[in-house]
Amino acid sequence: MPMLEQLKQLPKQLGRVKTPTADAGYASQNNVNASEQAKIRPLIALGRQARNPSRDERFAEPAWNLKRINALRA
Repeated sequence: MPMLEQLKQLPKQLGRVKTPTADAGYASQNNVNASEQAKIRPLIALGRQARNPSRDERFAEPAWNLKRINALRA
């Protein structure tokens, strides 16, 4: 985990990072193993929460809008 190397470079005055957070993109056995070796216990998201719509759903045209657009084209 490259971030673990960057954490080592922080000034000592800041203290030691014990519990970093990471998004689901970092959820891998290699990252967990590297964190354990560094004696760090990260909080890593394991996936997207079900209540959040996907990116495609968030940016999709609403159905009512498509009907209106198609009606204007006719």
